Amino acid sequence: MISFSFDAKTKSVSIDSILDKELNINDDEKDVVKIIFSFLTPPPENSENIYLDRRSDNYISMFCGKNDFLRLKYSERAKWISLRLPRALAKSNIENPLFDAQSNKKQQHWRADIKSLDDLYLLKDFIIASCVYIA
Repeated sequence: MISFSFDAKTKSVSIDSILDKELNINDDEKDVVKIIFSFLTPPPENSENIYLDRRSDNYISMFCGKNDFLRLKYSERAKWISLRLPRALAKSNIENPLFDAQSNKKQQHWRADIKSLDDLYLLKDFIIASCVYIA
């Protein structure tokens, strides 16, 4: 599990603790996580319940409570995130080229390929909208 902190004065995000043996996160993925968490500032309600977990060998999941709202893989061979988009947002973005990597638009998680960390900024509003707390 991983925890974050946000310094309101400097507007910086830091990763406070990582159990590397369980999470096995690489440096590039740490950078992705920092950028994503910076999108969630000021922290959403129940932000103390935002955490990372590795439930698959293929990706890392970011949770808000029990909501597995984001999955990510960022390595030399594969760079992508997938988001659990709210239904209304998903319906209105079926043709959005950001989600061309997702062929089955009936699934809960929609995949977006990213070429660089800068591409995350194109997905910022979708990331924020997907971060919904589920108890």
